[in-house]
Amino acid sequence: MNETQIRERVREALGEPKYPSSLASSAAARMKRPAAEQHPRAIGLIAALLALAVIAALLGPRLSGLNTPGPAGSPRAESPQSTTSQLVPGDYYAAGLETASALITPFQVTAQTGTHSITLIGAYADPAETVLFFVVNPAAEGPAAVFITDGQGMLNAGGGGGSGLPGRFFQTIQAGPRPGPDGLAHLTLDGSGFQSIPATAGSGFTASPWSFSIALKVQPSIALKEVPSQFALGSREVHIEAAEVTPAVIHLQALLDGAPLAGATSQVALVDRAGAPVMANFYSETLGAPPGQVNSSGPKSTRVNATWLRSTEAATYELRFVSAGATNRFSITVPAPDPTASLPEKGKGLGPKPADFPVAQESLKLTGFLNTTLTSGRPNSCGAGGGSQGTLFAFGLYFQVDGTWFSLSFYSDPAIRQYTGPGTYTAQATLYGPTQRLYTGTVQLTVTSDRRPDNGSVRGTLDRIGTLTDQPHLSVSGNWTCMPDPLLGPA
Repeated sequence: MNETQIRERVREALGEPKYPSSLASSAAARMKRPAAEQHPRAIGLIAALLALAVIAALLGPRLSGLNTPGPAGSPRAESPQSTTSQLVPGDYYAAGLETASALITPFQVTAQTGTHSITLIGAYADPAETVLFFVVNPAAEGPAAVFITDGQGMLNAGGGGGSGLPGRFFQTIQAGPRPGPDGLAHLTLDGSGFQSIPATAGSGFTASPWSFSIALKVQPSIALKEVPSQFALGSREVHIEAAEVTPAVIHLQALLDGAPLAGATSQVALVDRAGAPVMANFYSETLGAPPGQVNSSGPKSTRVNATWLRSTEAATYELRFVSAGATNRFSITVPAPDPTASLPEKGKGLGPKPADFPVAQESLKLTGFLNTTLTSGRPNSCGAGGGSQGTLFAFGLYFQVDGTWFSLSFYSDPAIRQYTGPGTYTAQATLYGPTQRLYTGTVQLTVTSDRRPDNGSVRGTLDRIGTLTDQPHLSVSGNWTCMPDPLLGPA
């Protein structure tokens, strides 16, 4: 491909449908996102073991399987089996393929582009997305752009890319390729240019075309039958073009007839059983036309294309459509992913799970967001301790409601009063759902005894911070008990 062809491809890719400029790549958004808050607990030994396991998982495969691109020349293909070790957790986690890592097809196709060599080490495709993995040598900021064509034309869709580890990059197109008569998608990957690291005077971007041709299996999807193909949303019609679960993501594509672009407001949302919104892996709204009105004048609809990363466990969600003051809700059930679709990882599963903690008898009443009385729970923090801000007392526990695990924690505030023994203290309380904080607030925590077993009472109200439910508060009252041990103390 020469420079003129590249420019034509760029114009074609950036033509209609136009994606809003505010849409950053899904990978970049994930990497810039603050780390999710962890449920507070002090389990030093397990944390240390887990840290060592993560280091082993990341560095072991990388040191043993780091790809060294071959000599410059024409692209070449080698036995896919010989390159499996080139993919490491840092690659597929960054690309959102945790539940589909074993379905990434390994490649070793290398080309020289200017002063760099680029090697395609893996590719994955399903009906919702196409993901490519590269190694670049010497270090660069990654491919400037990759254009993908199959037997029916270019995949003209939004996407992005990023880096899981230095010198390793991925590119994602939010569209699946179309298989040929043999059941495989025959793809041509065209790219050009890198930005050197570090940038030096006169280096900058260099347009040096490269091209690969590969055959790739497109992984199947499961239709979400709970979502009808067409329904009314207030005065508008919604046409579902795709509602499916792939090995990697939950995917929805819908045409909202008569709905304008919502801008910063999403017209489709996925909500977990705790009422917390699930962050989209990719979300776009583009101008479209409803069936039979493709040639009509002026935009008369919005096409929404969204994906959410698939959970590693079976999950139930609520899919919400919101437009013009109307809301439609559909409950969808996503089965657990095929365990053979994920590569085994060293150290995975070492972290403690709620059921790993011993059961303790409780008598805590929750009202508002949750309405239940807890007669038992699994404490994950218990006892007094000191830190840089002074001494405090902490109590926290895991509990289940309708099959969903929650975590509720209480910490006396040393800035208000240092913990000196049994008594009543002002404490910070937080309710965590399966993925994030839901409610937080200030309560009164009474410690009746801080000798085994520790026990006391609590009373107060937490305010909504991370849920889409209509309940603004969660009140808690009653008695608690826990049994401290060397691995169960204040975080």
